[in-house]
Amino acid sequence: MSNRIMIADDDINICNILKSQLESDGYQVAYYSNGKDLLNDFKNAKCDLVITDIMMPDMNGYDVCKEIRKNSDIPIIMISAKDEEIDRVLGLELGSDDYISKPFSLREVSIKVRNMLKRYHVEPVNSNAFLFCKDLKLNLEERSAFLSDQEFSVTKKEYDLLEFF
Repeated sequence: MSNRIMIADDDINICNILKSQLESDGYQVAYYSNGKDLLNDFKNAKCDLVITDIMMPDMNGYDVCKEIRKNSDIPIIMISAKDEEIDRVLGLELGSDDYISKPFSLREVSIKVRNMLKRYHVEPVNSNAFLFCKDLKLNLEERSAFLSDQEFSVTKKEYDLLEFF
């Protein structure tokens, strides 16, 4: 199964170029014209990596990053025409994993995406690997948690702590 990438940029040409490149690299790609729409879908759909512009209507990329980081540690790449050090540092401080200035190289984006997904990818012990502790069940393949057969949401850090015990 290929990784799913979500892109938010108000420039439809940038979205189409990135989508085309990343799909040719074998990824599933969804794109949005603003951060608010990306976040709405992010809450309900599987996503392995987010690429976001900073300057967008409705919700900027900094706010997208802050919201995602409240519940997830997935890789985030910011792509922006804002290329001052303060802009890059702010993006990284808010939790993005990388910052690429426009104009950018598609090859560079492809390599950074591939490398990030490699680092963040967790291979399951086996395809039906579960850990049990009384009423707690962890699905190692899907990285999901259940208490008394009711799924509950946990952040990556919380899941890693549960898995540790």
